Amino acid sequence: RNLVEAMGQTARPPKALVNASAVGYYGDRSDEELTEESPPGKGFLPEVCKLWEEEAQRATRLGVRVVCLRFGVVFGAGGGVLERMLPFFEWGLGGWLGSGRQWVAWVHHTDAAKLALHAVTNEKVHGPMNVTSPNPVTNRKLTRTLARVVGKPAFFPVPFFALRLRYGEMASVLTDSQKVLPKVALATGYQFEHPELEEALRHILHFRRQEQQTARAFA
Repeated sequence: RNLVEAMGQTARPPKALVNASAVGYYGDRSDEELTEESPPGKGFLPEVCKLWEEEAQRATRLGVRVVCLRFGVVFGAGGGVLERMLPFFEWGLGGWLGSGRQWVAWVHHTDAAKLALHAVTNEKVHGPMNVTSPNPVTNRKLTRTLARVVGKPAFFPVPFFALRLRYGEMASVLTDSQKVLPKVALATGYQFEHPELEEALRHILHFRRQEQQTARAFA
């Protein structure tokens, strides 16, 4: 709100405002296919995302093109959720979360960055845009694919009650099902570099090993 108000006080507002939102906007939606046209879900996270985007959209009154990027789970080397998951999988202790049937909206970090650039530079893009791969997967498939890429088994599913004990209400972030599709990105000409999960994970882990070897060489 402060940013939009400040933009309104300038003689020449920027041409575009790109806002970082999240697929949490959709809430827990089972097997429903979700696009930018889908309504928000119910609960705390959907409400936060909805209000956040509404504040950004106020900039349209100033003639500013507004894009609300709804990020899925970003996979990359050196940080984020993948770095937290990898040690367990490398020890052979990986497993799906809860039932494992929930859909995971994921994206390779390169595509996440390039989709943000796409939003900045492509004037056809406005309103919400999902920053996710066109191929969402279930948590169970994600688990099996990562285990295969790492070369270790994954036999230890994590029950929901254990997630609730560890994370409280935030456990829903890990177990909510969101089958999100990047309809706007595809319709405006974006071509994904890493649309398939296994190739994306192999690319990231190859890059991660190279970084580790470089770090050891200079240690």
